[in-house]
Amino acid sequence: MKKLFLSLISGMLLAISFPKVDFEYGAWIALVPLFLILVKVDSRKAFTFSYITGAVFFLLTIYWISFVSTLGMVLLVLYLSLYIAVFGFFTNCLFKRLKLPLALIAPPIWILSEFIRAHLLTGFPWVLLGYSQYKQIALIQSASFISVYGISCLIVLVNASIADVWLFLKNRRIGWRFLIGPALSLVAVIAFLIYGNISVKADKRGGVKESIKVGIVQPNIMQEEKAAALYNSRERALNIHLNLSEKLLKFKPDIIIWPETALTYIDNYDEKLIAKLKNFAKHNNLHLLTGVCYRSHATSKFYNSVFLFAPNGAMRQRYDKIHLVPFGEYIPLKNLFPFLSKVVPIGDFDHGKEYTVLNFYKKDRLDSGRKIKFACTICFENIFSDFTRQFVRNGAQFLINVTNDSWFGISSAPYQHMSMSVFRAVENHIPVIFNANTGVSCFIDKYGRISNKISKGNDDIFIAGTSFGNICFNDEKAFYTKYGNLFVIFNIIWLVILTGIYIFVRIAPCPSFLPT
Repeated sequence: MKKLFLSLISGMLLAISFPKVDFEYGAWIALVPLFLILVKVDSRKAFTFSYITGAVFFLLTIYWISFVSTLGMVLLVLYLSLYIAVFGFFTNCLFKRLKLPLALIAPPIWILSEFIRAHLLTGFPWVLLGYSQYKQIALIQSASFISVYGISCLIVLVNASIADVWLFLKNRRIGWRFLIGPALSLVAVIAFLIYGNISVKADKRGGVKESIKVGIVQPNIMQEEKAAALYNSRERALNIHLNLSEKLLKFKPDIIIWPETALTYIDNYDEKLIAKLKNFAKHNNLHLLTGVCYRSHATSKFYNSVFLFAPNGAMRQRYDKIHLVPFGEYIPLKNLFPFLSKVVPIGDFDHGKEYTVLNFYKKDRLDSGRKIKFACTICFENIFSDFTRQFVRNGAQFLINVTNDSWFGISSAPYQHMSMSVFRAVENHIPVIFNANTGVSCFIDKYGRISNKISKGNDDIFIAGTSFGNICFNDEKAFYTKYGNLFVIFNIIWLVILTGIYIFVRIAPCPSFLPT
């Protein structure tokens, strides 16, 4: 019963570290109860108790999926919990066999489990442990080298070090090597904080700064209305966006941004509705970026896209969403399992093919020949660090994420979603604009600082509003942008070494090794 209680505590501490509770300090001790279980039980029980921790954690953080599909939420929780269970299993096995400090064993296993979760079966890197620290601006600046996985690693290192200290105090015969972790943790945390504070206070090297004026619109259109394919519903939605955009004109923005699927079910570039967008851009001499759900005339397939309209009214560029939501926007294995089409709540979209970098000229620099380059991810594409990084490598100077989180009601989902864009900003050292249909909509600078959030009083979701900001950028590329997940690779190498020792080196059992 005590071990069950400890596993439940770990799951709850992990969960409250994330939005909307946002008790990020809980993450630094959340795994300690689980570690105290893992050092005492056999591998089968380690798997079981770790699975319980994972189930509690994910149930409390992604419960909002039940607003779309209760069965889908349950299945996803059961699946994601396996990653925590496998982490616990291998940590237990290596610890019992190698008798090394947890601080040397647990972090690389956790990082590998998060990395696999982010990629296997299209990936779902939601609530990675590092994301819990999105408000700790100084601490997370190192993500420009080691990405969100590095912040996760630091948190697990601290948790494991606390458990190591407990083991050492209970039985000093295990050796002073169990104080390696605490020493590493202390040095690492201090180094991260020093670097972060210096980085934020000093305007780092790079090219000459440029800036543009950006307006964002949060229309707050209910999902039921967005899903209606009737023309009058679409026209009403368009008029809401246009009326809100009018409020931004006094700032003379270079570009106005509308959220994902601001226009829905546009058939072959519906001429009447599209004409209104073109006229608005032309009449006000600005660029307009809008989310559009449209059907291609050439292929008759539906795409979740963004259109960029130029000040002359022409549609300048288009980006089609590449990373679609499985069972939300497309049906995996549709030909083999046609019945799956009944569980898809949105529709069957086709994938985009190109990592399109959008561009435009500033109003006062039309003859300069220098383009402003940016990328626009759609919906949950921004949660994939590798995916987003490709746009920046292709030349994007800032990022936009447009989304429609109204599916998940008044829940923690919009806040969790937005918090991940903080890391995309820090990892690539560029500004990010997060624009949502029902919120949260805001600006994020290259250091991850959130500003100009659309709000009314204490409310920032399910309200209509606008916001304006000047975003500054340059052409510098962060280490992570250029070299990717080298930190993950180093962790995998270290884990391979540990696994090799586990397999090929025989270590005699020591009955008095662990406290009773």
